[in-house]
Amino acid sequence: MTKLNQILAVEKGVKADAQRKVTDAYHTIQKSPLLSGISRSYQPIDDEGEQLPPESTRVQVQVATS
Repeated sequence: MTKLNQILAVEKGVKADAQRKVTDAYHTIQKSPLLSGISRSYQPIDDEGEQLPPESTRVQVQVATS
């Protein structure tokens, strides 16, 4: 027979695990560069203009939506 203290112990563990996951997700989404990617290419204004290399940053974290 399951005792109340066993149920409460399991509940406490589940709540702590859920809170940790929520906190981890919150910290991840606070780092906006992880969620945004960018790709830039430059064209000089004229033929003698400065040539700049293209830039790109990949998305590092993807979030599933439901």
